[in-house]
This record gives sequence, C-alpha cells and structure tokens, in this order.
Amino acid sequence: MQTKTHITKGLYIAAALIILKSVTHFTKSALAEWTVFPYAAIILIGIIVSVFLYNKENSESKKFGTLFTYGFKTTAVVACIYFIFMFLETKIFFPNYIHEKLLASIESLKQIGIIENNNQIEPNLKIGNQVETYKYFAGSLMSILSLGVIGAVLGSVVSKQKNN
Repeated sequence: MQTKTHITKGLYIAAALIILKSVTHFTKSALAEWTVFPYAAIILIGIIVSVFLYNKENSESKKFGTLFTYGFKTTAVVACIYFIFMFLETKIFFPNYIHEKLLASIESLKQIGIIENNNQIEPNLKIGNQVETYKYFAGSLMSILSLGVIGAVLGSVVSKQKNN
C-alpha cells in the first residue's frame, strides 16, 4: 500500500476548502456568518484524520512530537494552497469580494446605528478596502493555522490513545 504524504493530505483538505468557498460564492452565501463552521470542521477533521492515518500507516509506534509535527506540516500545506487561492479569488475570480464584504459591514453598522449618514463613509472607503483586504488574508491564515494546531494536537492524542 502506498502511503500518502502530508503534502497529498494537505492538498485534499485545501481542495475541500476551495470547493466549499466556490460553492458559497456561486450561491451568494459567501458573506453569511454560518460559513465559518464548515470551514473549521473541514480543517479540524481533516488534520485529525491525516494524523490518525499517518500513525496507522506506519507499523512502529510514533511519539507525540512526531505526530504533531506531521499534523502541522499538513496544516502548513493547507495554509499555503489556500493563500494562493485567496489571492486568485480576490484578484481574478471574484475581484469585488472584498468590497462586498466591506459594504456588508457598513450595512450592519448602519442597522446598529453607529453610522447615521453616508457622509461618514465615502472619504474612508479606500482605506476601509485596504484594511478589509489585510483582515481577510491575515484572519484566514491565522484561523487555518490555529485550527491546524488544535487538530494536530487532538490528532496526536487520539492516535496515541488508539495505539496504546
């Protein structure tokens, strides 16, 4: 049986995230708040399963550090591939996505009552677009890395307990 490396497993997880993101774009639900939960579930479950399979594929018992390192390497692959997709998403596939996110944030601020008129919005729209872009990229990468670390720890613990 051919074993799959962390790169292959990371590509599978990133592909699942990209497919989910594309589906939410085409169904016009990319800005919905509920979409964070499926992304988190895909990352967590994917990393846990990849660590578990890595431990199962090798006959000798692996240490916690080795399993965690494998899980984090898989997370790094997912983060790199998804970063490339985010760049292509915002520049080529859906160039208005960041602006739509900003406008949705402005609408929610209007509903709360923080923004009363459009005079407050127009002068700050360009800076808001830059901030939203940085927030989108940094937030997504930090979320992937954080969830990947949690998944690597959980996967290592589950694999070690199943092995013993």
